[in-house]
Amino acid sequence: LAIEPTPETVRLYEEIVQGNLPSIELEQQEALLHHFPVQFDQFVGRSEEITAVIHYLFAPNSRLLTLIGPGGIGKTRLSIESVTQAVVQSPALVADYFADGCYFVSLTDVNSRDLFVTSMAKAIGLTFQPLDKPETSLLHCLAKQKMLLVLDNFEQLVEMADVISKILQAAPGVKFLISSREPLDLQAEKRLLLAGLSYPTQFSQCQQSYEAVSLFVQTAQRVIVDFQLNNEERQAIVRICQLTQGVPLALQLAATWTRMASCATIATEIEHNLDFLATKSRDLPLRHRTMRAVFNQSWHGLSLEEKTLLAQVSVFLGGFDREAAAFVVGSSLGQLAALLDKSLLHWNTNGRYDIHKLKQQKATKKLESLPNHVLQQARHRHALYYLRLMGQSTATLNKLSTSHGWEAIDADMENIRQAWTWAIAEGHWDDLAQAIESLSLYYNNQGLFDEAVAALSAASAGLEKTVAQTKNKTAVVSLPHTLNKLRLHQIRTLIKQANCPDALHIAHLMYCSSQQIGEEQSQILALAESGIAHWRLNNIEKAQAYLEESLLHARKMQLPSQTAYILHHLGNTYLEVNRHKARLLLDEAAILYEEVGNMGELANILTDLGSLNLLERYLEKAQHYYQRSVACYQKTNNLADCMIPLNNLGYLALANGEYEAAQNYFSEITPFIHSSKRRQLKANHFNNLGHLALTQQRYPLAIQRYEESLQVAVHSATQNETLLGLIAVIVA
Repeated sequence: LAIEPTPETVRLYEEIVQGNLPSIELEQQEALLHHFPVQFDQFVGRSEEITAVIHYLFAPNSRLLTLIGPGGIGKTRLSIESVTQAVVQSPALVADYFADGCYFVSLTDVNSRDLFVTSMAKAIGLTFQPLDKPETSLLHCLAKQKMLLVLDNFEQLVEMADVISKILQAAPGVKFLISSREPLDLQAEKRLLLAGLSYPTQFSQCQQSYEAVSLFVQTAQRVIVDFQLNNEERQAIVRICQLTQGVPLALQLAATWTRMASCATIATEIEHNLDFLATKSRDLPLRHRTMRAVFNQSWHGLSLEEKTLLAQVSVFLGGFDREAAAFVVGSSLGQLAALLDKSLLHWNTNGRYDIHKLKQQKATKKLESLPNHVLQQARHRHALYYLRLMGQSTATLNKLSTSHGWEAIDADMENIRQAWTWAIAEGHWDDLAQAIESLSLYYNNQGLFDEAVAALSAASAGLEKTVAQTKNKTAVVSLPHTLNKLRLHQIRTLIKQANCPDALHIAHLMYCSSQQIGEEQSQILALAESGIAHWRLNNIEKAQAYLEESLLHARKMQLPSQTAYILHHLGNTYLEVNRHKARLLLDEAAILYEEVGNMGELANILTDLGSLNLLERYLEKAQHYYQRSVACYQKTNNLADCMIPLNNLGYLALANGEYEAAQNYFSEITPFIHSSKRRQLKANHFNNLGHLALTQQRYPLAIQRYEESLQVAVHSATQNETLLGLIAVIVA
């Protein structure tokens, strides 16, 4: 609130946090608090917000504080709790500042200026005479009062905020604490924006120290007295907290279902049906008995233009920025601000807008009820924007310093996945074609190979069906090219998954299709990928034949990137049979990669050159190549592919007796190794860790690491080395 806390407020904050609440006589409390609703359960969390409100209460120059947030966020309860705690903690101070009392005024059913004025008058005990002008009489009555007016549910009265302004001018001793879904837009107003309660972002963090978890458990214990936060329910409770994003009312409504459903069932229902969040509690206001009612109250307060905009922005998943909103739904900054002011959107400091998942679920249904062309246009423009965004990222992601590119894609990945799915469903193949390469790069960078195969396979299947069903072949001349592009990235991902038989099958389809349409570059790549797949299957002669043929055509067509790629993999096939030739091929490939600026592939080939020098026992050269490789991977933010050079650098350090350096190299791999599907790499890594533990005389750990290596080893050489390590432990 940009207010320096007074010493009294600081002391009060410390007592609140420590839970040192002095008792005061009930009569004294009743003398200060008027019409404040009685609360029957313990208040959970919000210590920082309570402190902020109390700062306001005792700050001399602050007259109007508005608690702003969506329905169900806990504005009413926070205002009650803050004032009550202030009275309990410092009754003398409250009595001094608000000698005439603190008054709670519910405005839930108030929708006119006259009723608004009358409600405040009734709360403070003012009775109008027949000839009185209510507003004038209220101003006259308040003029010399020292009181706090707590106005609850003000959002439907924001157009009458001038009444508040007049009171502030006429009554210098009156302060306002107001709860509203949107600001009053008065100069005297200070705003406190409320978000959800704190909640765990990971399943392992499910503890009652998180406010959302604590509130859920407390409410569940009201329904089932012996309800406990046990291991069986933890994961589901975290999911409930995430789905509700810590909104107190949603958590409480969800918890009431524990009387007849498991937490896992509750989480599933919330995910699919907003109407599930409902209760029959008779002492709750109707507007708080369902999340649908909460949303509808906000919905009815919107103009037609705002309703349409809110429905349209529900196409975004995981947030969006201003540029995306302008392109997809044609919204201006002012229109977004209107939804922001009504607590229907949330703006983050990173420049992105979010819509709460529960509101999004409801807004999506509103979008589906609009004319079909509105829905289709929103989805099409959403898909076009994000697929085009991916297309524009391709060149950047292939070059140096791409970490910002990956971060930007991370932020929008939910939208990109959705755009990809919609493009397939609607047959927007030209839009989808833009994103194929960069999406594959992203998946490979993140190690998301299963998701990559699923996404590429779905697109290929849909496009194959479209091509087969299209009679006018000239109208779809670009479709076979797009299909081959999809197949190429399918093949490469399948090879990384060690699924070479499927990769060879798709490579054959790609080659035949390329021949039919006369697409020579695709033929070259189909041959090259067939060679790589055969190499992975240890069919060396077949691999070299395919790669030599593809290299001949690539050189003929003067394709530097494709030539470098083929030289690289052809060099790998000679590592075991002709290392001199392997070195020549790899060196030529490295030069070409550097010339075209492909840092990702340069990093890969530097790793292979390091391995070649390691095989030939040129250890210093091997270390040099591995270090260059790691530097390239780090510059492209491709940390997952750093595992091979880091593991081998650790091996070299271990061999040199540099145990601390070895441990540091191996530690950098830890975040990625368990999810990796490269079994031989995992076996080598655990074997190296076993050797390190053995040299440190940590024998139980050494045995554990060697056993882990044996579980995943696929080559007898690694198994033999690991068994020798185990024998060494036994001897030691």
